[in-house]
Amino acid sequence: MKRLFKDQKYNIYYGSRFERDSTDLFEVNKLKNKKVILITGAEHFKQTDNYLKIKSIIAHADCVIVNEIVARSNPAWTEIEKFKNIDKSAGLIISVGGGSVIDFGKALKLFFLKNSKMLAIYTLPGSASVVTPFAIFDNHEFKIGEYSSRIIPNYTYINKNIISKIPNRLIECAMFDIFAHTVESYFSKASTKESRRFAELSIIHQLNLIKSNFTDPLDIVLADIYAGLSERIGLVLFPHAVGHYLTYKYKIPHNRSSMYFLKLYLNKLYLNRIVPSKDIVTIMNYLELKFNKYYKEILKLSKNDIEQSFELSKKYMPFIFLNSPIPFAKRDYYMLIDEYEKNH
Repeated sequence: MKRLFKDQKYNIYYGSRFERDSTDLFEVNKLKNKKVILITGAEHFKQTDNYLKIKSIIAHADCVIVNEIVARSNPAWTEIEKFKNIDKSAGLIISVGGGSVIDFGKALKLFFLKNSKMLAIYTLPGSASVVTPFAIFDNHEFKIGEYSSRIIPNYTYINKNIISKIPNRLIECAMFDIFAHTVESYFSKASTKESRRFAELSIIHQLNLIKSNFTDPLDIVLADIYAGLSERIGLVLFPHAVGHYLTYKYKIPHNRSSMYFLKLYLNKLYLNRIVPSKDIVTIMNYLELKFNKYYKEILKLSKNDIEQSFELSKKYMPFIFLNSPIPFAKRDYYMLIDEYEKNH
């Protein structure tokens, strides 16, 4: 097991020996004798060997599971709020899964378990939830993000063998979100030299994935992490905001939702003399081809949809207007969405 990243807030480990690595992680970081909240994804995970291994590792560390939670994709606040009376003496939250499972754990820490440490066993890259200070969930009208620098998981473990078994179609979907994080944060007015460097590193690994047909699992891991490090500084723009609306209103998976308007937005930047690099164009064309062929559902957005999308973006994601590298207003929502509808 090796450490990919370390700073004052978090450590990210990558290895291929699940039981040994996890046991070492508990030892090195002194995670023994704690009450544990265990959060997993789909119910069928409990039938797998890795679930049994996790339970064994927790027991070996003399920890006690006081609550097990199954978190669904795109969790809602009503589901998180059910745990407001959760055992506050729990010292460790363990989230095993992709972005939604980790966001559930981050939300519990933010609202109810402020003094707990958090361990993420990250099994599906794409959301970059392990490095971003956001907990994403649905409220009563939109897919929102709550911010706190202290909810980044203290420890993350990523297993090479688990990642290498992810089907290519899921890697493609992960890349939709990774690429959107990368290019939106790169062009954002909030971007910095540091965030653009992270974006450029992510792009290198995205290109490696495309060229190698997804053969190296470390490339998807690093592409995701670097994109997340870029995003947490530069933040996202219009495509993500509309994507949040599509996920909330029409249940289009978030990793696909940003793709509906990403190329149109990049075209708009180009018309305003903000020119993406050849590498960005290469990745955009590759992902757009995959998206159009296999993943896109045809939208027919009403005037009310456009109005709601704009108003909710303004309410919950005002930074997309502040950080846009070009002037962006309500008419631009109509313009870009109308352009999409005309061509589909």
